[in-house]
Amino acid sequence: MTAKTEMVYGRILSLGGKGGTNSYKIRLFIVKRSSADPCKIIHLDVYHRTITD
Repeated sequence: MTAKTEMVYGRILSLGGKGGTNSYKIRLFIVKRSSADPCKIIHLDVYHRTITD
């Protein structure tokens, strides 16, 4: 395969804190160029949100 193929994967992981008051979200974007090359993380976004009543 001479043509480069790019595949972008988006994964969102949600983790609930104690009592469901805290919410952690992690966004991972992985791009894969060709089957020989390993997956590389091009973007990593982690943010914390506090839920208030």
